[in-house]
Amino acid sequence: MLSWIKRRISIKISLALIVVLALLGTLVSVYLVQTRAEALEEMMLTKAGTLTRIGACTVEQTFLQAIESGHLTREEIFDTDYREIKEGPLSRAGAPKYHTAYDQYLDRRLQPIIDAFIQEDSMVVFAVPTDYNGYVPTHNSIYSRALTGDPEQDQLRNRTKQIFDDPVGLRAARVEGPQDGGILRQSYLRDTGERLWDLSAPISIDGERWGAFRLGFSIAQTDHEMAVLRNTVIVSMLVLLAAAALTIYLVVT
Repeated sequence: MLSWIKRRISIKISLALIVVLALLGTLVSVYLVQTRAEALEEMMLTKAGTLTRIGACTVEQTFLQAIESGHLTREEIFDTDYREIKEGPLSRAGAPKYHTAYDQYLDRRLQPIIDAFIQEDSMVVFAVPTDYNGYVPTHNSIYSRALTGDPEQDQLRNRTKQIFDDPVGLRAARVEGPQDGGILRQSYLRDTGERLWDLSAPISIDGERWGAFRLGFSIAQTDHEMAVLRNTVIVSMLVLLAAAALTIYLVVT
């Protein structure tokens, strides 16, 4: 009888300890998931900010080299006489597209460089220069493909030489000041249905403001990376709790 009572007490003690341990483990898991997810997101956005600054410097250097080599004049680089494209393949686009004095030069010299941003990081959705009015003179190759005649497909496949003067686009193009180290962060729903982080850094030519470099960073993929981290922490904690619970039970009983 006495041994039976001791066994009952031991089981109750072990169950109580396991419950307390489970509660503590849950709290610790929630804390770890929250803090590590925030740290991971900030780390990825910091990386994106660095890429954005690199993009802005690259565009500045491309323009300065064009001036030095005589391919473009300063006046041509700051051309805002947007001439709507009314002949050729791009004239059939649903959204108006425009030529300037410098856009075709950037197609040749800058497009291969900005393509590398997408090719080298799967989280980068786009990386483009935009002038102060939201005009994108050249775009990544995957958004400069031949028109199909299908408006929905063309909206996804061909976005070059358009003026993106929506609130997000203009805030990006006109980013000012040292916020977040000179990087403006915006989150928005793109007209293609994608949720993105939009990061932008100012571009100036010899001290005169030209526009900005915009980089689209996938929120969906950011969320995926955080979900992977969350699951890893939870599984690890469950394994630890199970091992601890078994140890407590064996020791107490």
